[in-house]
Amino acid sequence: VTTREISKIIKWLPNNKSPGADRITAELMKLAPPKLTNLITTLANGILQTHHFPSALKTAIIILIPKPGKPQQ
Repeated sequence: VTTREISKIIKWLPNNKSPGADRITAELMKLAPPKLTNLITTLANGILQTHHFPSALKTAIIILIPKPGKPQQ
């Protein structure tokens, strides 16, 4: 994984979406300095080389949103 690939992915992140468990929004990622891109690249390459995905990155916040007009179960 290259820093150029990470930069491109960050650029493509959709705005106005809820952040994950880390509370970091796409807008904040887009404003981050290039040093952050280097750190993310290092992390991604470490994960690929060791085949170990840190458990801290496996956490998610899931919120169920009922559809309007559908009865609650």
